[in-house]
Amino acid sequence: MTRLSIAPASADDARIGGFLDRQKRRVDAMPPGMCPLAQQLTLLEEGALQTCGKCVPCRDGLPQLAGMLRHLVDCKADAAEVERMRALAEMVRDTSDCAIGYESANALLEG
Repeated sequence: MTRLSIAPASADDARIGGFLDRQKRRVDAMPPGMCPLAQQLTLLEEGALQTCGKCVPCRDGLPQLAGMLRHLVDCKADAAEVERMRALAEMVRDTSDCAIGYESANALLEG
């Protein structure tokens, strides 16, 4: 029987861990009372930057959602645009190939 061994984490894993730690500190540092829409926009833009670009819902849908939400944060959106944003978020959630797309859209819908 062979021994069970666990390989040490590679340098890339450590680097990714460092990025995640910094992101966690950013989220922890968000002050209470911050505009929830601005926080959603930040998280949506972050999701849009993480896409691989292979599926259309993530590649095209998330930046469009971010633009619509920025319009809403800037108080320039009307009810019809909010409905279009909801419909687009539902489409992205239901048709994305990976968790980046459907989790980003689902977080927007829940918010």
